[in-house]
Amino acid sequence: MPVFSEFQDGVLVVTAVGSYESEELVDVIKTGYAAPEFVQTTHVLFDTRRSAANPSSEELRQTCRRIIGQRPPGHTGKWALVTGTDPLRFGIGRMGSLLMETLGVPVQVFTEMDAALTYMHR
Repeated sequence: MPVFSEFQDGVLVVTAVGSYESEELVDVIKTGYAAPEFVQTTHVLFDTRRSAANPSSEELRQTCRRIIGQRPPGHTGKWALVTGTDPLRFGIGRMGSLLMETLGVPVQVFTEMDAALTYMHR
């Protein structure tokens, strides 16, 4: 399964590996939202370091809208994205974070997992 999630220390970690459809990403996030571990303050971390997806700007925009549209009301947890050092992954991540911010959800982009987890837990 190219997209999967798990809860780690109060953080919903969504990992994308290889190629996948945006529908699969949205479904995994919706499942995370519905899990009993997901509460109003749960942080959300996307790990795309092993992703091979190359969405168009319109596909990315629609995916962000769907992710935010499904978010539970009152959710206040932090959002972050780990892209690794590949310039394409980082660029796609920055574009996604800007789109999410226009929808009212700030997303911090990191190249290293440790930095993202430090941000989540401070």
